[in-house]
Amino acid sequence: MNIDLKDFNDFAFYAFRYALGRKNYCTADVSDLLIKYANKIDGKSKYCAEIQDAIDGGEAGMDCDVAVWAKCRDVLLESMK
Repeated sequence: MNIDLKDFNDFAFYAFRYALGRKNYCTADVSDLLIKYANKIDGKSKYCAEIQDAIDGGEAGMDCDVAVWAKCRDVLLESMK
């Protein structure tokens, strides 16, 4: 099965919005997906801003979650260069 890029980006964003701030395995799964497909992701600056806001506001989860979100943010930022 193939998924078109718009559908992928929609589902990636929905998963991101669900996972950001959760304190379970989905945080790592979703951030890994975003890292793996960073070059295909649309709206990277929005992801980065939301990750940073969650980190700054103490709403990104536990320390281990914050670490994976920070890595994800960094990879997305790098892929925008």
